[in-house]
Amino acid sequence: MNIIIGNLSKASKLAFLSYGNQIISMALMFVEAKVLTNLLDISDYGAYNQVLTTASLVTTVFSLNLGHGFIRFASGFPDEKKKETFHTVLLTQTLLYLFAFLLTLPVGLKISEFLTDLKVIYPVFFIGLLAIISGGICNIQNFLLVSGQDVKMLLQNLYKTIIDVVFIIAAVLIIPSLFGALFGYLLGELFCFFFFSISNKIKYKGINVHIEILKELLRFSLPLMVTSIAYWIITSSNRYIINYYLGLESVGQFAIANRLPMMIVTIFTLLSTIFLSNTARLFDSGNIKRTSYWFTQMIKVYILIGVSGSALLVVAHRFITLILSTPQYLFPDIAQFYIWLCVGSICFGLFQIISKIYDLEKKVKIISIFWGIILILNILLNFIFIPPFGLLGSSWSSAITFLTGLILALVYRPKQIRFDFSWINITIYVVLSLLFSSFFTKEMLKHDFSIWVEAIFSLVSFFIVFIGGLFMKIISVEELKELIYKKKNSSNGL
Repeated sequence: MNIIIGNLSKASKLAFLSYGNQIISMALMFVEAKVLTNLLDISDYGAYNQVLTTASLVTTVFSLNLGHGFIRFASGFPDEKKKETFHTVLLTQTLLYLFAFLLTLPVGLKISEFLTDLKVIYPVFFIGLLAIISGGICNIQNFLLVSGQDVKMLLQNLYKTIIDVVFIIAAVLIIPSLFGALFGYLLGELFCFFFFSISNKIKYKGINVHIEILKELLRFSLPLMVTSIAYWIITSSNRYIINYYLGLESVGQFAIANRLPMMIVTIFTLLSTIFLSNTARLFDSGNIKRTSYWFTQMIKVYILIGVSGSALLVVAHRFITLILSTPQYLFPDIAQFYIWLCVGSICFGLFQIISKIYDLEKKVKIISIFWGIILILNILLNFIFIPPFGLLGSSWSSAITFLTGLILALVYRPKQIRFDFSWINITIYVVLSLLFSSFFTKEMLKHDFSIWVEAIFSLVSFFIVFIGGLFMKIISVEELKELIYKKKNSSNGL
């Protein structure tokens, strides 16, 4: 294994570790979902997802997006300033999370009842504690990243997934309830925070906020708050609307059905922070040609893997649902739900890649306007489509929103970074692949196949679409080899 990895380029080593991490994490999350959906009532599972979604809302709003500024600028800072920046971001965010928790206490019971249908206050306490602890872990991972310890960050991200899943399952086996699931998750996060702090020799003694550093980060980060909030609203707020109109059971069904199609986006986002940190160094040094090269290759690889993965998910939707949960999590139009959500996920991933160009050129106000536009559009579409069409309506809303964002980002993007491919060719490939997988699924469902036969068909569809992408030269075999294997005296920059 070491010999194989040793022959890889730096970029492909990071990709190899990232996607290896992702595969293992997905397998563990499958186990977690299976245990929770079997031991918890479907309403409790929906409530569990509501609480975690709200915790992510708190970290999104009250982080002030300082972590993004930390990654963008601290990569080039001296070691001492890196530590000062880390302390500044960590302490500022922790105080803000605590403030948010105290702010919501007077109405905590009402918030909890909306999220869980239970007249108890403990979910609000879990939300506050999870925001503080998870925020601390995120800052530790960012510190490793800007310190050039990419591999260590990826490994610790994997450890975090393993630890969280083990603690959640153990707690639910002992206390099969919403409280048990939340308690297990909190214990896992707490263990990770202390474990990572000790293993990375991070000291918190004398931690304080450096005002000048904070001001420098806020000038970059605050304009991006629209982006962060919009991201959360577009990807998570529909759960609240689903809960209001359809109930917690539908939230539980949505949580399972939404899980894997949105994983397509993580094909890029898993590497996005590493990608931004490394391309920022290239861009800031004036190496526009190599920066353009890496954006081009990232998009081409994303399209090939993302579209092939979408074909697999569309065909395997029933198999996936039954492996992750129980038959009660199947719902009418779930096949169409997968198709539309996969369309949206492909567009969303591309939108995020293009957005990094705005980050590099420090034109964050423009991309923030685009996020604001699709934020408003998404909310409107959710209220229009979800009440009459249910979960299928939510997938339509996501697909239209993400496509709109992608078109805006492409049309108005800074032209300094150029792409060496045809968007027309890519569009034809995406449309043909999704039509093929849709037809394949429709024909397959006419027969009473076992779910394992459906799984085999899904793998076949993946390879057909993947080979089709190579045949259409979305990315060539030679380019893949160039990305995968390192060359002597290579100056790729990643």
